[in-house]
Amino acid sequence: MRMSSVLLVIVMKKDEKVIVYEYASRGSLDRHLNTSSLTWMKQLNICIDVANALKFLHGGVATQATVIHRDIKTENILLNDEWKAKLVDYGLSMISAINQKTEYIIANACGTEGYVDPLYRKSGFLTMESDIYSFGVVLFEILCGRSTFSFNKHES
Repeated sequence: MRMSSVLLVIVMKKDEKVIVYEYASRGSLDRHLNTSSLTWMKQLNICIDVANALKFLHGGVATQATVIHRDIKTENILLNDEWKAKLVDYGLSMISAINQKTEYIIANACGTEGYVDPLYRKSGFLTMESDIYSFGVVLFEILCGRSTFSFNKHES
C-alpha cells in the first residue's frame, strides 16, 4: 500500500508552534527542472501554486499576519504525486501584523545567492517585493529548464 501523505504527530509544550508538511513524494522542484516529465502544463500549475502561496503569505487572504519568506528558490518548492507545489522552509521568514508596515532594514541580508533581491542585498531594505524578485528567478529557471546557480557559478 502506497501512502500519499504522512501524518506527523508532535508533542508540544504550551504556546509552541510547529509547521507540518505533507509528504512530497517527488521531492523538490530543482530536481525536475531539466527533465521531460515536467511538461508545460505542469510548469504552469507549479507557478500558479507558488504564486498563490505568496499571495497567502503576503496577506492576500484574510490573515492576521504578513510573512516575507526571504528564501524562495526551487529547492524550497516541494512536489507531491500530483505535481502540486508546496512552498517550504520558513527558517528565514519575517512575520508582522497585517496592519503594520511590512518594510524592514536588515543589517545582514540573508537568502540564497542568485535568488536574493539585489536591492535587499545591497541596502538591507527588505519588502514583500524582495520575495517577488526571488519568485521571478524561479519563473526564469522553470522557463529555461535549469538552475540560475549554473549560470552564476562561472561568473562573479
